Amino acid sequence: MVVVRSAVDYLHGMDAAEQGLDWGFCKQALQRYSRTFAVPISLLPIRLERLVTCAYLLCRVADTIEDHADWPRATRERLYREFLDMLDGGSTDDFLQAVRQAGGVPEEAELLAGIERVMRVFREVPQGLRQICTDWIGELTRGMAIYSQRRPGDDGVHCLLSEADL
Repeated sequence: MVVVRSAVDYLHGMDAAEQGLDWGFCKQALQRYSRTFAVPISLLPIRLERLVTCAYLLCRVADTIEDHADWPRATRERLYREFLDMLDGGSTDDFLQAVRQAGGVPEEAELLAGIERVMRVFREVPQGLRQICTDWIGELTRGMAIYSQRRPGDDGVHCLLSEADL
């Protein structure tokens, strides 16, 4: 059974200004990076909206690692590892350092730079709910890491190899 804390308990430990700035960043990032999901997510009850917003943004970060063409495989692999470590409670600083060392400017550079804000909001979500999301975000990220190791076919396209692969 998952116990959901009250909104007051949920946000305990952050002052109002910090809560507002971090949550404001998350909402703006959601609107910027998802025109499809931003409106329906904004209609959710506030605690669920925060959880789903952060989960979406974290999936978007994993997708950025996969899609940024300037990052070689080894760089992506390190970024995936640092990202997964961060999701498991590790430091956002280590992930940000890996991003800085990777170089280049991905389309979602602002989101990557603001990952600490996303993680602060995400870490205020009750642990049981957060764990459900981190399990699936981790699954998605590990799948992307495997896929990123593939070499393109003769036509230059990276693709799934079979239905089982899917």
